[in-house]
Amino acid sequence: MKTYRLDALVDAATHAVNALIPESMLHVLEAKEHLDLLADIKAALTPLLCDLADRAGESAAGHRSRTRLSTMVAFVSELIETHIDKCERERTGPGDGAADIVSDTFGTRANIASLATASNEAENEACIYIVLDDGGAFRLMIERTAKL
Repeated sequence: MKTYRLDALVDAATHAVNALIPESMLHVLEAKEHLDLLADIKAALTPLLCDLADRAGESAAGHRSRTRLSTMVAFVSELIETHIDKCERERTGPGDGAADIVSDTFGTRANIASLATASNEAENEACIYIVLDDGGAFRLMIERTAKL
């Protein structure tokens, strides 16, 4: 099965599942929460339908081995969290040890106060939100690119 056909099948199945959810359950969701629910349904259906296509002898054309955008966001945020943990282990008290973010050039020293991730596989959009204890806030965008 060609990738675009499999994508269309996953999209149709996602919307079919969404249509089965009673309105009384959906009305409690805000727009973003509903989009997140659709993304979760799609994420759950994709490997099932890829496996079914493979079993039927219709290759999923790389769908199975292609790393998902949300996986990359989780990977990068885990690297950041590992860095934060290492810095915290080196601290003995307030102001001691290495800060999470250091720039000798600009005289910046800050710690990461919060870290959050968001991804939308359908739109090929993903990002990591970082808020620093010095008031700075940043969004790191992650996007799929062509092979180099």
